[in-house]
Amino acid sequence: MREVETDYLVIGAGASGMAFTDTLLAHSDAEVVLVDRRHRPGGHWLDAYPFVRLHQPSAYYGVESRVLGNNRIDEHGPNAGFYERASKPEICDYYSRVLDEHLLPTGRVRFIGTSEYQGKTYYFCAVSCKRKFDENPEKYLKAGGVGTP
Repeated sequence: MREVETDYLVIGAGASGMAFTDTLLAHSDAEVVLVDRRHRPGGHWLDAYPFVRLHQPSAYYGVESRVLGNNRIDEHGPNAGFYERASKPEICDYYSRVLDEHLLPTGRVRFIGTSEYQGKTYYFCAVSCKRKFDENPEKYLKAGGVGTP
């Protein structure tokens, strides 16, 4: 594996890691390497049950630079009359958009996802490469396109 230089190494692209990285970009000139064992950001939300929602209004969650949700009042269901609470798919999409549309385009953030396969950890500097690997590890390994520690 090649050596990586950075100002900050953030382990985990869940809520805290994403918020910390977003704040660093807003208040410094730092470069950040964001590493996660998954192919995209979102932390435990990627693993949560599909029926899980936030227990607070969406607008109070997420990163400083981008509001989650539309700050609307739900009209139907058990949350009627209260501010919207984002669902798992909405939160996962939100963090993917924060990474793809805000953090990566600055040129100061690199995302490195990892995958486990047959007892080894593989590192990817491109989200697209990790997705291809996860879809068919054997095909990807035969092509020689991955790095191990």
